[in-house]
Amino acid sequence: MADILEFIYSGEVKVSTTENAENIIAVADYLCISNLKHIAGKFLEQNLTTLSCFSTPHLAEEYLCNELIGRTQKFIYSNFAAVAETEEFMNLPSHEVEKWISSNKVVISAEEDVFKIILRWINHNESERNVKFSDLFRHVRLTFVSRAIS
Repeated sequence: MADILEFIYSGEVKVSTTENAENIIAVADYLCISNLKHIAGKFLEQNLTTLSCFSTPHLAEEYLCNELIGRTQKFIYSNFAAVAETEEFMNLPSHEVEKWISSNKVVISAEEDVFKIILRWINHNESERNVKFSDLFRHVRLTFVSRAIS
């Protein structure tokens, strides 16, 4: 609350941690202080990592931080190969995995990578996820897959 009051009185705030930024966004949204919400969102944008990039969009959607949603999605698309290696990605539900792999905006070095990502995600919890293979595999653009997959 001290950060909120400081912003109200001075127009400035020092956002120091991701947790601090998330709390500021929640309170600023409740109090309808859009400039403060924007400042905290910028902090989260600048501190995006492959580990934080899946929790940030949920927060941004909850508090209608559209710019943060867009920037986070762009980060995920640009760093998709690294992001897909994280535990957070492995724990995503199938519909979210499908959303990411079906996008034409995903930056990958080869289409085979999408296939490998699908296999890795399924193998993470094979007993429950095997049934999702066909739903996900249909998004692999086979015309771009090399004939020799290792």
